[in-house]
Amino acid sequence: MVFLVACVTAVGALVLWVELLVRSALVYVLLTFFPIMAALMIWPSAAGGVGRLVRLLVAIILSKLVVVAVIAMGIAAALASGEAGSFEGLLVGAAMVVVACFAPMAVHRLLPILEESVHVRGNLSAGGGARNVVTASYTVSSVQNLTAQLGFGRRASAAGTPRAGGSDRRTPPSGGGPASGPRPLPIAGGRQ
Repeated sequence: MVFLVACVTAVGALVLWVELLVRSALVYVLLTFFPIMAALMIWPSAAGGVGRLVRLLVAIILSKLVVVAVIAMGIAAALASGEAGSFEGLLVGAAMVVVACFAPMAVHRLLPILEESVHVRGNLSAGGGARNVVTASYTVSSVQNLTAQLGFGRRASAAGTPRAGGSDRRTPPSGGGPASGPRPLPIAGGRQ
């Protein structure tokens, strides 16, 4: 039975070794094609390729950490069974080596869930809420400044003659129209 468990562990270790070789080669290949994918972002149908490429690259990089953690747990289980004289720890260690072979695929499957939870957590935190409020106020004031600079809602002349369309709009008393020059955009804190 020990020989059978040792054979399964050896096969799992060989598969894991080949997998780590392919992983290191894949990191170089993905980094080689990253500039090409970044240049293809101007093409709308290929714009999502960079996101998928980055997600795959992050999954491959993080998979080595998961493999190391699983192998360390397997070795600890095997060593603990050797000290206690039981057979269960050796089985658990062999199973951990086999599980480590599937770690890159598991990380690749779990990465979108992790990415979504990080995005939601960032928006729900106190800093995320403050950022959203500052961004919204900046956007509203930018739109107001833009409409003021373009002169929407103002009369054509200072004499009060209506425009050709016949609309009866009033000129604001501040006189910040297009002739007075651009108005400065507000700073993020609301001060100018």
